[in-house]
Amino acid sequence: MSNYLPNDEVQSRLNRDKQKLMDFKTIYLLTDFSDHAKNAADYAISAFGKDVSYVLINSYLVRTSAATLIDIEEIAHQESLEQLKDEESRLFTKYSDLKLQSVSKNGTPVDTINDLNEIDPVDLIVVGSKGISRLDEILIGSVTTAIMRGVHKPVLAIPLKARFDKMDKLVMASDLHNANKPNVIKAISQFKSHFDAHTAAATVKMDEKDFTEEEQKLMKDLEKVEPLDEIVVIKDTNISKGLMDYCDKVDADLLVVVAKHTSFFKRFFHKSITKELVNHEILPILVLEDS
Repeated sequence: MSNYLPNDEVQSRLNRDKQKLMDFKTIYLLTDFSDHAKNAADYAISAFGKDVSYVLINSYLVRTSAATLIDIEEIAHQESLEQLKDEESRLFTKYSDLKLQSVSKNGTPVDTINDLNEIDPVDLIVVGSKGISRLDEILIGSVTTAIMRGVHKPVLAIPLKARFDKMDKLVMASDLHNANKPNVIKAISQFKSHFDAHTAAATVKMDEKDFTEEEQKLMKDLEKVEPLDEIVVIKDTNISKGLMDYCDKVDADLLVVVAKHTSFFKRFFHKSITKELVNHEILPILVLEDS
């Protein structure tokens, strides 16, 4: 019997194998039991489906001493377990056949995630946020930034008003240097593959000058990044406004930002322009580290 396979069948198998490599396997859902966290969990499950293993995580930080008459840590742990049980019940009622486990642990979110990641490696961490109009306040010095820098995994921040409908169009804010990093390519490839999404890298040029030779070279390098379908140059003196206007124009479903340090957010989402972004409180943001 011949083992020959037609080219189209070979390509089909290769595509299926590639799809498996790109699939999300484990997603951590961080929760403090707030409405923001519950909405983020709902968004993630609606977006990524029931084939993913979800880990619902509540971390709390309690410091006790030998002189403590009542074990505060044990009280906090029991309260955490009870609230996790309630949230599990809510999710199992809403989403049948869900693969979900819960973790309650004393410690920082970063330490908790790193400990769990050694046992069950995570593909994506989902957190609730208060919306892009306050992104500078939410991410600077926040749990999200701490996770991004301390865990080195993609963090998906979901605003309270966001509801999952589709993920057809992804826009990555690019400074021309950040799209060819392996972790960035992997994350964008995963989203593109999972959602069959159109992906665009958008860079904002604040003046009318021509690109320098270095910038032209970076543009050409950017065009070679496989998961990117389109490179867009936006002319605007205000980086944030230019980018968000473009997201509005193309009806983007996700904004991807790549950050090396927190000054990126201070520069990109300056407080003086937060009023201009108040209408963008429903756009989820994928935060990647420029590692």
